[in-house]
Amino acid sequence: MVKNVVPFDALEMAMDSARAAIAIELIGHGARVLSLSIRLFGNVFGEELVLAILFFLAGLYLAPLPMMLLGLFTGFIQAFIFCLLSMMYFAGAMEHAH
Repeated sequence: MVKNVVPFDALEMAMDSARAAIAIELIGHGARVLSLSIRLFGNVFGEELVLAILFFLAGLYLAPLPMMLLGLFTGFIQAFIFCLLSMMYFAGAMEHAH
């Protein structure tokens, strides 16, 4: 008679793979929130940086008004995209398994 040299515990392997799957899911959901946050911060910071450079180069009275209007427009676009991506992430997180 030959005995098993390698012990095999199917339940322990299933629990290990379940832990790994949960960890991967948590990292995936956290990465979505982090990517949205970093994207929003970068866009707002970039707009303020461009406005500051225009203030420095063109003076206080020449360029800020068109840039501020453009900043207002991009703010609305950013809010729309942020809400749209958030809704897509929430819908993906709540969808039922097939």
